[in-house]
Amino acid sequence: MKLLLVDDELHVREGIRLLGRWEELQITEIVEAENGQQAVQIIETSSPEIIITDMKMPVMGGGKLLEWLNETECPSIRIVLTGFDQYEYMRKAVQHGSFDYLLKPIDPDLLHEVLTKAVSAVQLQQPKGEVVAEDYKDQTITITMRKVEEYLKEYYHEDIKLQDIADTFYISREYISRKFKEHFHLTITDYLVDLRMRKAMELLDRTNLKVYEIAEKVGYVDDKYFRKVFKKFAGVTPNDYRQKDKNGKRLKS
Repeated sequence: MKLLLVDDELHVREGIRLLGRWEELQITEIVEAENGQQAVQIIETSSPEIIITDMKMPVMGGGKLLEWLNETECPSIRIVLTGFDQYEYMRKAVQHGSFDYLLKPIDPDLLHEVLTKAVSAVQLQQPKGEVVAEDYKDQTITITMRKVEEYLKEYYHEDIKLQDIADTFYISREYISRKFKEHFHLTITDYLVDLRMRKAMELLDRTNLKVYEIAEKVGYVDDKYFRKVFKKFAGVTPNDYRQKDKNGKRLKS
């Protein structure tokens, strides 16, 4: 079994080499890279089953490496190295479907525990071949798309751009757009419009806010544009939607 160790600090790579119980884990080959760019070259030529990567590196960091691994749908098990106070890196690692993470300085017992689980995961893949690899890939993509959906639900009231989402999840705009549509059968733009309009309907139902105030609360600076989008979505204007006839039924255009 082959393991790729990616870290720009030589002493960290040497320390992990010394701490690992490689023979017990049946890891027979360890290759090293100083940054994500070198790691990509190694992965393309030697396909390591396990990758341990630092997040903060020059040239190409761990975040960009994880982005590339997702885009190429690489089945390698990924373990992230990060400092105790680098929560943001851990959050991004989880978003990208990392198998686990290790805090620096490395604890020998925790290193062995995480590697043992990683090796077991690799061994589960081997008898089933491509089917398991495909399942792992699908699971990673599904987790990421759910995270994107959660992001949209949390920030729908802001001026969200596709590039913002791509930067947050370290995935290219084209890839994230394609996969989102495959999972939700809507483009990100259409999903966001649907979400905003339903929130607007709730506010029209439950509050006395003016239409321009509701527009702002669901992410629209221009209330005229909001009215246009709402009419297209609901079939009536926001004011007509808010009105009810004597029987409590919506007016329809």
